[in-house]
Amino acid sequence: MIMNRNTIFSGSVKALSALAVTASLCACSDWTKPEALDLGIQIEEPTEEQLSQIRDFKQTDHKLVILGMDATSETPVGRYQHLTAMPDSADYIFVRNLVGGLHSDLVPEIAQVRQQKGTRVLADIDYLTIEEAWLDLQDAAIEAGEEPGTDEEYAAFLTERVNTQLATCAEYGCDGVMISYNGSASSSVAVAGRTAFINAVMAWRASNADVEMVLRGNLQQVIRNTSGGETLYDVAAFLAQFRLIVFAVGEYTTENDVNLAVNRLRRSFTDFPVDRFIFEATVPDPADPVQIGLTPQQTASYVLTPNEDFAKLGLCVENAQDDYFNVANTFGNIRAAITVLNTPAEDTTVDDTTNE
Repeated sequence: MIMNRNTIFSGSVKALSALAVTASLCACSDWTKPEALDLGIQIEEPTEEQLSQIRDFKQTDHKLVILGMDATSETPVGRYQHLTAMPDSADYIFVRNLVGGLHSDLVPEIAQVRQQKGTRVLADIDYLTIEEAWLDLQDAAIEAGEEPGTDEEYAAFLTERVNTQLATCAEYGCDGVMISYNGSASSSVAVAGRTAFINAVMAWRASNADVEMVLRGNLQQVIRNTSGGETLYDVAAFLAQFRLIVFAVGEYTTENDVNLAVNRLRRSFTDFPVDRFIFEATVPDPADPVQIGLTPQQTASYVLTPNEDFAKLGLCVENAQDDYFNVANTFGNIRAAITVLNTPAEDTTVDDTTNE
């Protein structure tokens, strides 16, 4: 097992001798402490040898880890705002609201985590923030006694905002984009918005064919590509753009619930690519510390349970930065989940102690 400063990952890294592994284990207590520089604690940085082991591990066949965090354009006040503070085992970090700006102290960290840890950074392209901005405009128009916008105007508004978000990938030197569609019911405005969102992504993709793309969100809505008998977009062509597809466990509390939901998706669209699923959990919000749905540790156990109908490639934690505030154990939920992911199959039964 190789352990790093912020989290724990394990795997069979054949190049490591038993002595090297032992040395890594001995350093574990130092590596797993948070870099809480905002609290005045000085933590020793990992050595180049340790960083090399982290990078080498990420080149092996292993369960992937994706972590989500918020961007800030303000001067960072805590380690939770730094990409470098995210657990080292993250294969991907997706950063929300880059369109709002990223502080100059944080921009270099995108390249830093890539070069030092082999962690790829994705710019989050978020439908909901655009929808919410549009609804605010409509409320203001109604209050002013004006006519609300049409579906066509919403589509144009959304296309412009999607393109602005997509531009942040190149602006900040990200490795790719996370396409987050979390639209809901299929009202006419929802259909117009979803269609414009997907078509804008596809238009951008035509001139950015080499950029890595990951999809997450309400997949049942993504596949609803018809309205009034008209085909609005090519679902198969859209889904084919993504190396990974993130399926949110949401409020599901059992593995069987998740299996049933995935199978509903498969039945709804028989050509759905089932070879690339990542399963997304959340950690409690510090302001409302109640776990919603399966914990990351439970979701990690689910990821390890074989299923002949679809692949389980890894774990996503949507609000990873909130786990920094786990007072008893910084990033404790995430580190416990990664321990499960990298435990041999015969040893995967563990107690859920993520909130101790």
